Amino acid sequence: MRFWVLSCLLLAAPGSIFAQASDSGVSAATKSKETKSTKVFDWKFTLLGTGLFAATATDTYSTFLSQREWCPACDEANPFAAPFIHRGPAMAYPAGAGFDTAVMGIASYMRRSENPALKKIWWLAPAAVIPFHIWGMHHNFGLQQRCQHDPTCRPYKL
Repeated sequence: MRFWVLSCLLLAAPGSIFAQASDSGVSAATKSKETKSTKVFDWKFTLLGTGLFAATATDTYSTFLSQREWCPACDEANPFAAPFIHRGPAMAYPAGAGFDTAVMGIASYMRRSENPALKKIWWLAPAAVIPFHIWGMHHNFGLQQRCQHDPTCRPYKL
């Protein structure tokens, strides 16, 4: 036990000494300017990301629910999502999360870009994808009503 505590202290000591030495040459005015310019938490980015991930997860859930219970004869119409949906939830949810991560990465790149036009429209990429997921949820939940009266769907069960 003493060995682990000693090794942790030895590994942490050079970093703390270096950190103290690097701050000594910086004035208080420079420190205050640096802290004001860096944003630790961005509400717009967080809310857009949360909305995008929630919309994707709910769309995927409604797709599996509609295929399993409301309209088993129906199939995924989106050619990009269909290969993942056919392989089941274990492939569909991570694929959706990966897609959303890529969209948010593009938005983050646009937000930090030197181009002022890209800085102004960084939010457009995730905001443009969310309505498509909402439309997909609306369509999937609409299958519940349509399949009650459609003889081509298998027996409806709730």
